[in-house]
Amino acid sequence: MRFCSVPSRISFKYTSRNAVYVAVIIVIVVAVDFILELQNRAQQGFLRFDFDDDNVWTQPWRKHEDGKCREFKTRFVKRRSKLPKVLLLSYGGSGNTWMRMLIEGLTGVFTGDVYFRPMSRGDFYRHFLGSRVHFNDQTTFVIKSHRFNESHNFFRRKLLEIKRIIIVRNPFEAIISNFHLLITHAHDKRAKWEKFLDVEFWHYAAWNANQWFNKYSEWLRHDNILVLHYEQLKLDVEAAIWRLSHFLKVRMDLKRLECALSSSATSKFHRSKTTKLLKFPFPQNLTDHVASKVCALNSLMPLPLSRYRSDLMLKYSDVNVNFSCSSDFNTL
Repeated sequence: MRFCSVPSRISFKYTSRNAVYVAVIIVIVVAVDFILELQNRAQQGFLRFDFDDDNVWTQPWRKHEDGKCREFKTRFVKRRSKLPKVLLLSYGGSGNTWMRMLIEGLTGVFTGDVYFRPMSRGDFYRHFLGSRVHFNDQTTFVIKSHRFNESHNFFRRKLLEIKRIIIVRNPFEAIISNFHLLITHAHDKRAKWEKFLDVEFWHYAAWNANQWFNKYSEWLRHDNILVLHYEQLKLDVEAAIWRLSHFLKVRMDLKRLECALSSSATSKFHRSKTTKLLKFPFPQNLTDHVASKVCALNSLMPLPLSRYRSDLMLKYSDVNVNFSCSSDFNTL
């Protein structure tokens, strides 16, 4: 039998080409496998929300100029979804409502409320539908509270398993903001200047300065917390959202982030900047009392004291605040 022989040079040429093809395929397979492995590792630990599509939902940016933003929804998750329990803690008037809007924008899930007001009406409760269901219903994610002692059985789980987001604001600003809400019963309105000249405000401010310190000193005792400063949110809200995303283990949707950031400054729950107080409403003895509470908390957790002082001086020409504390957190 006669065989057709192929010159060794030609045989070597085709063999080398095939080897290159095989090598390229191997490299591609290995690279794809490596990329998939990286993606799998990146996805580990991220929360997955099992949305309840049969329940009510809202479109948080339905009036946004961007059509894609108008399509996004905020929804409830299915009952007993077993999401991790997270408390959103702050003294009143410290940006809790703003943070809830950002969290709902980031996650697409309604936030909850320990106060449970199912029959409440008005713009606030039409927006935050999660406040109208019981927090133990487990259909919401991140629960708002201003309460002093969180050792009550808010959740049917061990308190050690609860994460806490703590928002801290300059107490002078927070007390004024909370007093506006107390008088007007609205998140976007301001009390008349005369109300701040009454002795009622002075008693209110003195008592609430104590509450401000007591609440934060209690909350800071826990582990697994994320502390956000209101002043930091105003300067760089995007950086704060990225920290929040990492803490909550929520995958960041960049388009939702873009919609949330573009809508944040125009929220209807911000008070108008056109009607400000005429003067700094704290008499000097009350100013010193509040400043002492700031220094007391600063000894437990560094606060942006220089930022507190500069913000007050920009708003009020007659302010005289002396934070005679040993340290200052100057990163804001």
